[in-house]
Amino acid sequence: MRDSRWKYLVPMVMAFGIMSIAVLTTAASPENRPACDIQQAPCVAHTVDNTRIELDILPRPIRAMTDLTFVVSLSKNGKPIADALIQIDLTMPGMSMGKNQVRLKMVSNGRYEGQGIITRCMSGRKNWKADVVANHAGKAVEADFIFEVK
Repeated sequence: MRDSRWKYLVPMVMAFGIMSIAVLTTAASPENRPACDIQQAPCVAHTVDNTRIELDILPRPIRAMTDLTFVVSLSKNGKPIADALIQIDLTMPGMSMGKNQVRLKMVSNGRYEGQGIITRCMSGRKNWKADVVANHAGKAVEADFIFEVK
């Protein structure tokens, strides 16, 4: 009787160990580490065509499950870009959290705002990715920002 239990227990323990290693490897990989400290200041990216995309999230500290204002400032060669269509896709690196998108509207020349919520992850993970996509004059520019939520 005892031998038959081991026959099932050993593969289960081995599978759990392999899954644990995979989870730890994913959580520690460089692409999952915050690229900017949005808790302190806006994040900035520059595209290959000289477009500057700045992302800010307010209020600080940025917390899950609270109403947030997402702000994107968009410029090219130092000049603000008006009349762009901007969307932010919020995802958690390495984990499916469902669809979470924020559409932004222009509030001034080159400045766009939208309201949204960052959901809380049941696992306790706090790293999020904001994929900012701006469409203007028939072209799309994109920047990804990895950041930590309190």
